[in-house]
Order: sequence, then structure tokens, then C-alpha cells
Amino acid sequence: MKIPSLINLATALAIATASGSVAASCNVWPGLASASLQTAVEWAVRNSSAVFTGQVTAIEYIPAEDQQVKGRKMQVVKLATGTWWKGTPSEQITLHTNIPRDADGTDYIVSTEYQYEVGQSYLIYATSAGGHLYAGGCTRTRELGAATSDIAELDAMKAQAN
Repeated sequence: MKIPSLINLATALAIATASGSVAASCNVWPGLASASLQTAVEWAVRNSSAVFTGQVTAIEYIPAEDQQVKGRKMQVVKLATGTWWKGTPSEQITLHTNIPRDADGTDYIVSTEYQYEVGQSYLIYATSAGGHLYAGGCTRTRELGAATSDIAELDAMKAQAN
């Protein structure tokens, strides 16, 4: 039923700030913040559908599947992929985000949504929903330069599995 999602969207938009961002929080394992790097990475991999590196080649807006707001589009991020640790490898991936753009061009940036930049490279921990991959700010997704420790853990996990 679509009413709960409309209520959730209306609630989120009601708390939007003047800058267009929306306050929100992540619902993740409570002990994760104090967990060791190894435990945190293992948990992230277990809870991801795909884990890989990628460089953003384009950021686009496509028509939203749920047209509760006429003309609404959703942001998608296109990446050229590199190393894969989980999932079905592909040279190109499209990540869907939860960043809507209304017909008038207004973007609503949710504070838990990751802000990708064209040309930047990332370590992506993606989840799957509705046949699409998502990797927001509530995952361990991060810029590649800040992911060296995670990559070392991922490589160690992969070597141990082989």
C-alpha cells in the first residue's frame, strides 16, 4: 500500500531545512560504532548485496517509479567498477539513490544519503531493493582514499575464503 510511504515522505519533507536537506538517522546495529574494524567490515559485507570499487562517471535523474508527486525524478549514479569482493562483477553499475528532484528542480537531500561526485572513486557497500542497487550514507560506502583499511580487511577476507 502506498499510504505509509506517502506519510513517511511527508514527514521527512516537513522537517526539511531551508537548505533543502532533511534530518534523518540510520538504523544499524547499535554496537557497530564501537566494533573492531574487522567486525565492522564483516558485518557490512554480510549486510550488502555487492561490495566493489567504482569511479562515478555520471549523475543523472530518472523518472521516479512512484509518481506520488507529479514530475518527480530520482538521482542515479553511474560508475565504472574496479575490484569486486561480493556480487556479480560488471564493468558498469547504476546505483539508485533516495535523492528526489521535483519538477521545479528542487532537490531534497536526506542527511543519511551519500553525496557522490563525478570523477571521484569510492568503495561501495550496496544493498539491493526492488531490483536496484543502493549505497547510501548508512552503509560503509566511502571515498576510496579513506577506504584503505577496509580494502585491506576485504582482501584478507577474500584470501581466507580461498
